[in-house]
Amino acid sequence: MSVLRQKLTALFGLLGKADETARKLPLHQHPDIERISRGLPLHGPRLMKRKGPGTEFFEARAYAQGDDPRRIHARLSARRDEPIVIEKEAEIRQHFYMWRDDRPSMDFKSAKASCSPRQAADIMLLALSKHIARNDERVGLLEGTRLTQGGRAAEWMATQMAELPDNQSGAPAIRGNLVHNSCAVLFSDFMMPLAQIEKTLDRLQASGVSGWLVMVADPQLIEFDFKGDTLFYGLNGEGEKNFEKAESPNLRRNYQKELKSHIEAVDQMARRKGFEFILQRTDEELFKGLRAIYNLEPKIPATIMKLGL
Repeated sequence: MSVLRQKLTALFGLLGKADETARKLPLHQHPDIERISRGLPLHGPRLMKRKGPGTEFFEARAYAQGDDPRRIHARLSARRDEPIVIEKEAEIRQHFYMWRDDRPSMDFKSAKASCSPRQAADIMLLALSKHIARNDERVGLLEGTRLTQGGRAAEWMATQMAELPDNQSGAPAIRGNLVHNSCAVLFSDFMMPLAQIEKTLDRLQASGVSGWLVMVADPQLIEFDFKGDTLFYGLNGEGEKNFEKAESPNLRRNYQKELKSHIEAVDQMARRKGFEFILQRTDEELFKGLRAIYNLEPKIPATIMKLGL
């Protein structure tokens, strides 16, 4: 089987789980979403402060020759005793760009996790793409040159992901011109040098893009719950290192202190660059990280609050 077919098979095999995850997200058309969306101005169509195709009221004016008679507002016309036309405010649909880290470290899976960070990132990316596109937004990959919308967006995105060349740099290979004032959602373990993350965010910020960094973490990355002497292999080519008595309280405490410092640095950097930081554990329901985008779940799970985050 070719590499492309293997990738397609793996990604399409996750579409069922992506559907389950997408069903846990709020529907944009639900009345409660209007209340929830007030804190999410980047979601949905953006108003252009001028008349044009849209759904929001812009102005009422007298009927003029050439106007479509179907746009005459009967009640206002009767009240003013002349034909009145309602103008709508022009709006454009939001554009979302997705990226998920495909370094080897994303394939690590402990016994506590339901899936690897790579599988979790794929499921969350496809679920969010399906949800966004169903709401008439446009979605695509940061590495791609096209965007799509509609009910088949998840399948289209899976095909685009499968066709991408391997990229083990830990940074999206951004192609094409990004739409100004659009959104980006980046899925990764973000366990790479801060300077590398900042370089990516600087490029997105310069293009007028903001959004979310979703850190997808295996529970062992958080808890460091190892017993006895443990040999660690760096999946990204860092080499190997043996820890004697890995369960030592001091070793675990020092590790979690460094992890906390790194996560806080990524969080603060994201805020400075116009992004929000979300952490999703792979031993918890994957819809939680996506619902955090809508402020319906904590951005940092309560299960790691013991780190003081």
